[in-house]
Amino acid sequence: MSLFDSTHPYNMQYIPSSIARKKDVSHESYLDKLRKDVIAAKSLFSNRKVTAKFNELQHGEFVARISLTIGVAAGLSQEELLHLHVGSIIHDIGKYDLPESILYKDGLLTCEEYELVKQHVISGSIKTSSIFDPNAIQIVVYHHEHYNGSGYMRGLKGEGIPYLARIVTVADVYSAMVEKRYYRQETILETDAASFVSDQSGAIFDPYIVKLFTSLFDAGGAKQWMKV
Repeated sequence: MSLFDSTHPYNMQYIPSSIARKKDVSHESYLDKLRKDVIAAKSLFSNRKVTAKFNELQHGEFVARISLTIGVAAGLSQEELLHLHVGSIIHDIGKYDLPESILYKDGLLTCEEYELVKQHVISGSIKTSSIFDPNAIQIVVYHHEHYNGSGYMRGLKGEGIPYLARIVTVADVYSAMVEKRYYRQETILETDAASFVSDQSGAIFDPYIVKLFTSLFDAGGAKQWMKV
């Protein structure tokens, strides 16, 4: 069952049970708010064309599963987990503004095309800023920033990057490596993707988040993340 199944607007299997046991926000209040934001997120994808090449919603759900397990391990509050969940799902919504000739290009992008792709974080934030909490929107804007300052759009570094965005950066890169992609023939093993995340600790990724990710992966996280 999809997270956005029209007959079941929120599927609890995607949220670890430990989230519901957090004490800073009541269980029912948390679920009510979560359902509203998840339904709102659904509306952003409902009129979008889904191609056989790639499904951004499924990618967002995968990123959300990884991000939430990291968030729970990090001890985030229910409100933070809510923002993390929504922001993970919609982080690439701005890519729908790109021409399909660029979005689904088989070969390498030109410099000009890559500059257009980078704009998806801006267009995504414009689409979502009036719907969701700013903490969720920060994920849309900053999930391509790198811990060493080499990312985009602002070249933020270290703790200058919003914490939730740093979590999604790890989840997004790992998921992009292990998912089937139209522009890549070879299959990247989960262990190789996890090794890349580990190798880029302190460069692309926050070292503490990498430590949490690695612990979860070593404990069998990959199998749980792939379940749909």
